[in-house]
Amino acid sequence: MLYRFLARSRAGEAAEAELEANARRLKTKEWPFAVTELYLGKRSPAATLAAAANPDQTCEAQFYLGQWHVVKGNRADAETALLAAVDTCPEASVEYRAAVVELKRLKP
Repeated sequence: MLYRFLARSRAGEAAEAELEANARRLKTKEWPFAVTELYLGKRSPAATLAAAANPDQTCEAQFYLGQWHVVKGNRADAETALLAAVDTCPEASVEYRAAVVELKRLKP
């Protein structure tokens, strides 16, 4: 659900309505629901990070914050969050690898 939202947003499509509909169908509001709320404008970046309850969730939060900043066009903030993801994520994780690739893509 989150990756689909990011893909559609980065393609210039309006993806919020689909994400909102998908979020309503979730049976639980557990992690990573905080990220969904961030993407829907219902939670701040700081509150999203605060919702992360363990190191794996902190890794994911940093990655998804970085992606959120990319979609918003906030390059410097995206780089900061993605660097934090690289620092906190296990190297074998999808988020680590995606953050490394995204950082390379953001370089001029």
